[in-house]
Amino acid sequence: MTYSLEINKLISQKLLLTRQKNERLTELKKEIFFKQNPRAKIISQNLQKLLFKTAQNILINNKKEVEILKQEHINLNKELTEILIKNNLPTDFFNIKYSCEICADTGISKTTGKICLCAKKMQREEALKIFLNSSMLNSASAKKNTFEEFSLCFYSHTVTCMIRNQELTEFNIMKETYNKCVDYAKNFDLHSENLLLIGKTGLGKTHLSISIAKAVIQRGYEVVYISSPNMISILNQEEFPNKKINKNPENVYKNNNYFNQEKFINCDLLVIDDLGTEFKTSFSACLIYNLINSRILKGVPSIINTNVSLKKIEELYGDRLISRFIGHYRKLNFVGSDIRQQKVKLNNNNPIVY
Repeated sequence: MTYSLEINKLISQKLLLTRQKNERLTELKKEIFFKQNPRAKIISQNLQKLLFKTAQNILINNKKEVEILKQEHINLNKELTEILIKNNLPTDFFNIKYSCEICADTGISKTTGKICLCAKKMQREEALKIFLNSSMLNSASAKKNTFEEFSLCFYSHTVTCMIRNQELTEFNIMKETYNKCVDYAKNFDLHSENLLLIGKTGLGKTHLSISIAKAVIQRGYEVVYISSPNMISILNQEEFPNKKINKNPENVYKNNNYFNQEKFINCDLLVIDDLGTEFKTSFSACLIYNLINSRILKGVPSIINTNVSLKKIEELYGDRLISRFIGHYRKLNFVGSDIRQQKVKLNNNNPIVY
């Protein structure tokens, strides 16, 4: 459960800048105070000299001199405290005011020696920022995709099928799918199963897979979320760096300097959206199979969203890929009518009044 090296480096730099800023602010406050109170500056300088002298005498085991220096230190501190009180200032005025007192803006707790809560919060925020900063996830609606925002009200309560002698509605099926996605995110680890989210467009596959990804990131795992066309574009560019490839802004990943084949294979969770919508060639099919198979062999989980049926997947990618899906993926069905279209109709029937 560790964030990527890139994120940890970024957090370290931010903490260093925060620490330096707070230290400079403290020095600036002291400088202003000393100009108004020259005696306080002399006392502060003498206290520094006393610390050095005390350390020297401790090293030579001169206990008598150490005691004298300690008393002098107490007297000077008392005088400095009186000056601060006289100026209506707190007695800890000279202490550096860190943004996080638990770790002193280092990211490591002074009491436990472990990563501080403030650093963990920064890691989560940065990981989510990187996650959302893709061509797939830049829209305001995608940023709002969470389990809490997912509504089951768009799925019919009319019986649609019989499974194991049980009558099921769209609502029943989608409620079960939703609960499985919530449980998956809640219990995710590096040994979690692979998921195949399958169903027609506009039924909530992207919404729930983004919700899973966000929740998994919040728990400290590295997640890569990318559409199949964007992934193929990046892999093609990596395979043929000198070849001019059509850079349709909708089909090229915005952060393609950050993502590469190694990251696709090694991230804690890979989510591939819209499998089957990429420009299909025998080479692209081979790239997809090799990537999915590599993650299976490595034993790390993936989630794949697709609008096409298993039969169509077999036609597009061959029996090797369908075999991997059947043998290593748990299929979650998405049923119903296009939610986007339902929302448009709903808004048209209920126009906004200004």
